[in-house]
Amino acid sequence: MGFLYAAPAFGAIIAGLIFPFLSRYKKKGRLLVLGIIFYGINVVLFGLSRNFYLSLIFIACSGAGDVVSVIIRNVIRQLNTPDHIRGRMTAVNMAFYTGGPQLGEVEAVLRQISWERLFQ
Repeated sequence: MGFLYAAPAFGAIIAGLIFPFLSRYKKKGRLLVLGIIFYGINVVLFGLSRNFYLSLIFIACSGAGDVVSVIIRNVIRQLNTPDHIRGRMTAVNMAFYTGGPQLGEVEAVLRQISWERLFQ
């Protein structure tokens, strides 16, 4: 389980080391879309995989695709936001980025509790 949790971070580190070479690519929008597609494909393959080592590779690649899209989206957001509201924009982004998954976890726990009560 620990390896599976660490694999996306490992993939992100590798992509972070490779990203300076990717940044020379002129069409950043296409690179963003490719990163998102690469992330999605690897998450689907991870979900379908029954082999532990393949699962590690797929989830590490999803971390690489995710970090490429995150870097490009953050740069776009920072460059297009006026100076006087950049801090607020970053705060709102972080609230959604860090708070969104926790809201989903609350819903999942509540559904689990209701299912357990149903079968007792």
